[in-house]
Amino acid sequence: MTLYSPAFRKSNHRGSQFAREAALEAFGHDIDIYPFGEDAGALVAELKSRKSGAGFVQLEHWLGDNNLLFLWRDRQDPMVCMGWETWALILQRLKS
Repeated sequence: MTLYSPAFRKSNHRGSQFAREAALEAFGHDIDIYPFGEDAGALVAELKSRKSGAGFVQLEHWLGDNNLLFLWRDRQDPMVCMGWETWALILQRLKS
């Protein structure tokens, strides 16, 4: 899997807090993720962070101990939310 944002250059430490904050502040919130390889096209991710978690608390409550949360509005496509462990498991399985 390849993760790309203008702030995530190879010279940066991809896991560092500084790189994540730089991506959010300087280049917007989009990050391209290539779980199927760079030739297959990117999934574009939106990053949101909140110091207090405002706005996320309800989602975390609804997710509870489940792996996935489907959010469905009338006449709209559903959205899927998942915890980090579920996301990491999916990516790990895609790699193998």
